[in-house]
Amino acid sequence: SITRTFFDACQSNNRDRFYLDDHTWNDLNLDELYRRINACQCTAGEQFLYYMLRRPMTHEAFDKQKGLIHLAEDRPDLRLKIQLLLSRVGNGNVDMTSIFYPKDTSPFWLIVYLLMGFVLFISFFAVALFGIKYIFIPIILLAANSFFHEFRRIRCEHEIRRVNYCVSLALALRRMRKWKTPELDSFFSDAYIHLDQMKPVLRSGPVMSALNSDPFQAAMMNFFFADLIAFEILKKRIARYHEHFLAVHEAVGQVDASIAIASYRKCLTAWCEPVIDFDSEQPDIFVKGIRHPLMKEPVPNDLITKKSLLITGSNASGKSTYLRSAVLCVLMAQTICTCSCEEYKSSPFRIFTSIALSDDLLAGESYYIAEIKSLKRILDQQKTGES
Repeated sequence: SITRTFFDACQSNNRDRFYLDDHTWNDLNLDELYRRINACQCTAGEQFLYYMLRRPMTHEAFDKQKGLIHLAEDRPDLRLKIQLLLSRVGNGNVDMTSIFYPKDTSPFWLIVYLLMGFVLFISFFAVALFGIKYIFIPIILLAANSFFHEFRRIRCEHEIRRVNYCVSLALALRRMRKWKTPELDSFFSDAYIHLDQMKPVLRSGPVMSALNSDPFQAAMMNFFFADLIAFEILKKRIARYHEHFLAVHEAVGQVDASIAIASYRKCLTAWCEPVIDFDSEQPDIFVKGIRHPLMKEPVPNDLITKKSLLITGSNASGKSTYLRSAVLCVLMAQTICTCSCEEYKSSPFRIFTSIALSDDLLAGESYYIAEIKSLKRILDQQKTGES
């Protein structure tokens, strides 16, 4: 889906040392948790929130994230201003991967648009020089250019929305910079440096639409491809500054996601901020009053241990629910700095689960084989030193 494209791009480029795998994500029903937390105002926030839930943080990132959430909680006036601004950027529902990691930078279509517009322009001179009897030439070219413009505009609509969204996001950051808020400026300091590098893109602004243009501008778009030419030029500029756009997308997305997390805390019946000893070399965990964040009336439980646990019990006695609650609490601690419990202290963990397994008749895999493969993926990560 569009929501996970930023995460997929980071994972394919090995940006972080560890990511939550798809099996664990599905075991813990994290799509539903993501929907519960997601109150983001723009695509950047939604994509960054998804990325957060799949990437347990380092010590530095953890402290930075806590600070942003506290800012959202302590400054309701600033929070509302940011939400209003980002709501105008809106949900572009666009895949940003090709913007951040561009592959196609060919000038082919730009040359085609310029050539067709130039031929139409010359045809009017031909009529002036050789007489009105040649008026059919510009008429045919006007119809051909108008038809071809509409065809190409429809084909490029998704890319145009993607380019316009990038520009709108950068303009939103520039607007926040003008507020001169010290707490926000300290977080955005690196993003401002990248924003300064994007001035050629911001000067041109987003690609115009014929619906929002006067008759003359609409004619220039339909017959001379003014909007498509601007789009091709803007797309090339964004490709040149793609690393700067990536930094802006991430910074704005993190702020939007932090506001959503601050809002989510208000929905929890019980929560606490975790205390994580990132320097600890021995695994240990102390949790009081764990509650499953997706259950309406969860029963609180504790988890206190410095070694492995063997949990036994009869069928339907709550073993899986307890395990999921505990793992979710650990994951939420290391991703959104918010635990659905009364007290949380632990060392950092890399999380894998092997719970919701089933056989696959079409693939010829029994339940036993499915279990073996699931456990093998965990052991392989340990063997390669990544778990």
